[in-house]
Amino acid sequence: MQRLWQRISAIFQWKTGSEETPQEQLQDISKLKTVRGIVTTLCTDCGWINESIFFNTDMLYSKVPLNTGTSVIALVEENETTHIQKAIKVKTMTDPVDEFMPYKGDLLLVEYSMKTGTSNMDIHTVSPLSSQNMDEVCVTSTDGKTGVVESCIFFTEDSLQKPTDYTPGLYDIVNVVAVDSIQPHCSWRAVSMIPVEMYIDQAL
Repeated sequence: MQRLWQRISAIFQWKTGSEETPQEQLQDISKLKTVRGIVTTLCTDCGWINESIFFNTDMLYSKVPLNTGTSVIALVEENETTHIQKAIKVKTMTDPVDEFMPYKGDLLLVEYSMKTGTSNMDIHTVSPLSSQNMDEVCVTSTDGKTGVVESCIFFTEDSLQKPTDYTPGLYDIVNVVAVDSIQPHCSWRAVSMIPVEMYIDQAL
C-alpha cells in the first residue's frame, strides 16, 4: 500500500517527482474505485463511510467541515487479501467545481451504475478528483489558445471559464480554480481564471 500511495501522492503535488510515465500512473489509479456515500462514524482523526469504508481525516480534500451524515465521494482501495476497504481521498459533495467540463488528462471521480444484463453503464455524476483555489498567480507562458500559470498549471481557452472580454496574456496576475490533471510538464489544469485587476476595479 505504501508504494501505491506514493504513486498517487505524486499526482497531487505541484510538480511530480515520479519517474513513471503518465500512462503507468493512470494504470495504478484504475485499480481504485470511487464510492459515493455518507459519513456514518466520525472520530477526531478517522471515520467510516457507509459503515464499511475506513478513512483518516487527513485524507479529506475539502475545506468544508466534515460531520456525521455528510455526503461524500471517496477514492477507495480494497485489500485483495482481507477485502478491507480504505479511502485514500475523501471529498464532500457540497464542494463541487461549478460547471465543470472534463478535459483530456483530468483525474475524475465518476459515479455510475451498470445496466442489467449488459456491459453498458449509466454515468450519474462526474467531478474532478480534487480542486484548489489559487489567488494572485502569474501566467508564465502562452501559445495561441493554451498557456501555463506558475509553470505548472495548464490552461486552454476552449475549456476555461473566464470573463467574456478577457484573453489571458503573458505575465497577467490572475485568480484561478485548478483541478488535478496529467498534462505535459503540468499536474494541474485551470478551469476558471479571472484577472486580479478586475477585483481591484470593482473595489474602487
